[in-house]
Amino acid sequence: MSHGFSGTEVEWLASLVGPQGPPGESGEPGSGGAAGIRMVDTGFITSGPVTVTTTFTQLGTDLTLNAAVGDVLEVIPDLMAHTDGSDVQFEAATNVAGTDTNYWSTGDGTSRAPGGISSWYVPTGNYSGPRASAHYTVKAGDLVNGQVTVRFYGHVTGGTRTVLNSAVCPTRITLINRGPIIP
Repeated sequence: MSHGFSGTEVEWLASLVGPQGPPGESGEPGSGGAAGIRMVDTGFITSGPVTVTTTFTQLGTDLTLNAAVGDVLEVIPDLMAHTDGSDVQFEAATNVAGTDTNYWSTGDGTSRAPGGISSWYVPTGNYSGPRASAHYTVKAGDLVNGQVTVRFYGHVTGGTRTVLNSAVCPTRITLINRGPIIP
């Protein structure tokens, strides 16, 4: 072979392998936090119908996952509202110690009620639910010990509306941490 090595190509390649080096340094933790929880959901809620009223009616359980300031969260609701009753709007809010902190429809402490998230509005007579996800960027006041908690709500301006939550039409709310916005 050229450049002074005497032997076969296989012997030359074998000579390039040296002893194991020391381990490298650990990198910075990702925005998913130490446990790396990046997605949670309520599972299929089949416990029976929920009547949504003029006060914010929580649908499902609180959803909590690891996050950092600047992470983008996505909520994906999958539910069916019965055709009878009033127009229904849906909203999500970050929640700290049982208190809603920032509503996703405005990004601050006041909901755009009665509107909520525009694509989560279901008028009377429609047997459907919200069919789009919504995004929110985490703020410092949303976090407790590197985690964010989100609640999902229904709200009507008058009367009531039923969310089905049955074996045939279960409710499922999914929360995903998409990580920081990359410029």
